[in-house]
Amino acid sequence: MEKLTKKERTKRLIISTSIDLFSQYGIENVTMEQIFSSANIAKGTLYNYFSSKEEIIATYVENSFSNEEIVRISNIEKINSFKEKFIYIFTELTNKVEKNKDLFEYYTIYRMKEMVSFQEEKKSGFSKISNYLIKEGIKDGEISPNISISFLRDFFDFIFIEIIKQISLKKGKDKEILIDKYVSIFFDGTSKKD
Repeated sequence: MEKLTKKERTKRLIISTSIDLFSQYGIENVTMEQIFSSANIAKGTLYNYFSSKEEIIATYVENSFSNEEIVRISNIEKINSFKEKFIYIFTELTNKVEKNKDLFEYYTIYRMKEMVSFQEEKKSGFSKISNYLIKEGIKDGEISPNISISFLRDFFDFIFIEIIKQISLKKGKDKEILIDKYVSIFFDGTSKKD
């Protein structure tokens, strides 16, 4: 059994209470006051952990992506084609997002703000997988080594967000075709040019 510190238990309590409230009342209808009241913690305690609902959502989404990293990386390693590895991961992530679009929409807005911020760079919830794929792509000569890793990570995030947006806007559009198209865009923009 996992032994948690008081800090970790409190953080998990805040997240689970928030997700329950969001499911029950809708994200926009839940206030930070409702969260600390429902979690039975002090207002200051909540704000010591999270400054906003968006930050709570980001932590929840990133944790849910991270919880499946090992399995996904193991599955990626079994795929030979580098492009198919990207298609696999975008399909997996897309399937995860489709189960809870509202939370992911808030997460996306939060991540986009971070991406365009001049503050210290923060990693997305799937940065381990994107870093792994990008470094493998550079090592295998599929991705140019002359492009910065942080740009490639942001480009990966942007492509993923665009896939989700297009799938959400174009209901019924063939997801596989859309993912293949955007993976091709990623490779066209990052491949090693001779």
